[in-house]
Amino acid sequence: MAIQWFPGHMNKARKAIAERAKSVDMVIEMLDARMPASSENPLLAQLSKGKPKLKF
Repeated sequence: MAIQWFPGHMNKARKAIAERAKSVDMVIEMLDARMPASSENPLLAQLSKGKPKLKF
């Protein structure tokens, strides 16, 4: 039995974010204060390319 590391609900969320990213002016990303660099989502950065970002 193969274990899929990117399950269907994650793909559904990625598609929804990609669709909504077209109509937003700015992206706000909430990061974990203990380890902000490792809590960033590279997929979100790719989907929001060219948009202003506020990370906190």
